[in-house]
Amino acid sequence: MNSSNKSGRPRDPSVTRSIEKATLKVLGNDGYQALSILHIAKLSGVSSTAIYRRFPTKEHLVIHVVGKLYKSFSLKETGAFREDLIHAISTICAAAKNPVIHKTMPALLSALGEHSEIGTALMDAVILPRREFACGLIEHAIERGELSPDTNPVMLIDMLAGYVFYRTWTLHRPVGPEEVVDLVDFALRGSQST
Repeated sequence: MNSSNKSGRPRDPSVTRSIEKATLKVLGNDGYQALSILHIAKLSGVSSTAIYRRFPTKEHLVIHVVGKLYKSFSLKETGAFREDLIHAISTICAAAKNPVIHKTMPALLSALGEHSEIGTALMDAVILPRREFACGLIEHAIERGELSPDTNPVMLIDMLAGYVFYRTWTLHRPVGPEEVVDLVDFALRGSQST
């Protein structure tokens, strides 16, 4: 997500960390709408030029920070498909409860349709890595005979993640741990191998 350093001296990682820290603070306290490059520059103690060298827009900066946050919610594959899928969906729920992600994601999701470059960056940094991982879980379960061969991994994971997104950002009713189990079990009933 960082702009590449095509020429000149290398970027100072401590400056990037200061920018990220200030961005997290503003997003967590005040939300996406309150964030501006000038505000981040003042809070981080760096120039707005230093920020723009790393991130061409406010949206790129926010996607970078949110992408790093999402990476902190680890995914795992143990071979116990149901439990791995419950864990994958639970990480989406846990991430959605993070104050920065919770306050920021609606604005970023709205950018998906409005700005193709921003939408692509959001998909690449946040959505696709988790989706691909979860699809891999499903594909491996199909290979082991745990799911029907005609199971569509993309459709199944999109249904599960879509439910979490809808409940969290449309209904403002986060999905709890017991409901994740019920959701996964409900979705798998129609996909299990007979």
